[in-house]
Amino acid sequence: MTQIHMEVPVVEQVAGELQRLTERLQAQAEALARCVPGDWWQGPAAREYEGRLQDLQKQLQNLVQAGETLYIQLRHEVEEWKRIASGMEGISSGGGGAAAAVARTVAGAMVGTTIGATVGTGTGSGQGTPRQHQPQPPHLSQSIYRPRFDGTKPAPGMDSTYGKPGQLPLDAVVESTPNNRDPNLYADVINQFAVGNNPRYAPIIRPGPNNDITFCNTFAGDVARAMGHPFPTKAEWGLNPRDRATIGMPDLWRYFTDPNAPIKADEQSWKEISVNNLAELEKYVNSGKMA
Repeated sequence: MTQIHMEVPVVEQVAGELQRLTERLQAQAEALARCVPGDWWQGPAAREYEGRLQDLQKQLQNLVQAGETLYIQLRHEVEEWKRIASGMEGISSGGGGAAAAVARTVAGAMVGTTIGATVGTGTGSGQGTPRQHQPQPPHLSQSIYRPRFDGTKPAPGMDSTYGKPGQLPLDAVVESTPNNRDPNLYADVINQFAVGNNPRYAPIIRPGPNNDITFCNTFAGDVARAMGHPFPTKAEWGLNPRDRATIGMPDLWRYFTDPNAPIKADEQSWKEISVNNLAELEKYVNSGKMA
């Protein structure tokens, strides 16, 4: 009977190297964030520089997220091989194998990646790889995403006040898509903006009653965009053809409730959940979906 081998210690070592590389990339992204110009530099050149800087930060963070994903997949592969080796005849851990070679190739792809490149992942079916095993999504109680932010300070670039009031949309450091949902990832999306300690959302205090300008709509818009469900902008709503800021209240309320609104939430994949069915709401949130 043909035996399939996996060099578990080697793969575990590669996974550790991949994790350390990801941490170094994260440190580089944070260092890059400190290069943002202050108020002393204004004008088109400053905006162009800031835009390019944000693009580089975004690309670095994409590499960080790809590295973390690959690390998690390698760890899961190791655990699966160990499980199979302990309970299935004809498969053993130890010796050389294709899985170790694949792991080395993955790590090499990360090491050789430069700014602007992309890292792809996939499931191979070559010799030495168990055909019956496919990566499975985590159970709700077994989240595998490792958060990077705790909400105490904004992620690099997420404290931009450019254009305030009416801040321009951000390219978020952490994003979640319908194909990548996880409760810890959802929390990380929110925490990267550090809403309680971020000048982007600090109110502008003006004399007189009810004259303060607040930015709850900006925060809500930032989170919704990072979750892949962007709220309408003022330009899309018809308020100002050049304003890309998120609509404010009461327009956000109309977006969700008014059948005559220019853009309606139920036409953009939003679903209303009754207050009598909060268990369904909890299920959505606990699976990492926006609610």
